Amino acid sequence: MINNTIVEADDRSKEIMDTVQSGQAFTAIRDGHRIGELIPMRRRTQFVPRSEFAVMSRAAPGISLAAFRADQDAAFDRESDDPYVRECAGQDLCERKPRDR
Repeated sequence: MINNTIVEADDRSKEIMDTVQSGQAFTAIRDGHRIGELIPMRRRTQFVPRSEFAVMSRAAPGISLAAFRADQDAAFDRESDDPYVRECAGQDLCERKPRDR
């Protein structure tokens, strides 16, 4: 990767941004001192190839479906997912009405 420099009075912002977008980095310099770097963002991989997924899967620990479900049940109380149930908790009669938006 080529490392360019940007001085305080540099007036090439579009050119600099285009260069960073193409994968190059810049070092910002003020009064002769390095003060920062402008580097391209790491691009996300859109997908994992099947062969790579297979290799990663072989190294992954085994998962107990029963233990997984127990962990999920412990983390989330399924009964309280309905917002109307929370509003009416403890009341004998409760009308279901839409929430204000």
